[in-house]
Amino acid sequence: KEAAKEAGGDARAGASSRLWAAGGRLASFASSWASGARQELEGGLKEHREACASEECELEERARRERLSNFPDELALLGFSLDDAGCLDEKRLRQVFRAKSREMHPDVAAQGGSEEERARAEGAIRELNEANEIVRKLL
Repeated sequence: KEAAKEAGGDARAGASSRLWAAGGRLASFASSWASGARQELEGGLKEHREACASEECELEERARRERLSNFPDELALLGFSLDDAGCLDEKRLRQVFRAKSREMHPDVAAQGGSEEERARAEGAIRELNEANEIVRKLL
């Protein structure tokens, strides 16, 4: 019986070491796969940067500028010019909108003011929200 127990213990130890070895190979494979995926992503970003310097991105910028040229008042309200429209993206729009909305918020702009001033500030923030929606949809 004792010999069988020892043989069983050795078998379990052997199975355990094989399992650890397989786990190590799996971890090694996952690590090399992640490294390859990271290199592929970086390569894709490099290709995109090169494409951005090419005519494709120039065409995108020109098209974006053309779409937004119909809404110069909205761009101006957000603090952009038509020249800025070509390189405008959602991240930049979001940053500018948040900063402007903080400045123009009725609690800040009309702090301690009359009801008329507060109503004017609420109208201004409403216009800012509408301009943001229009420009964001056209990006």
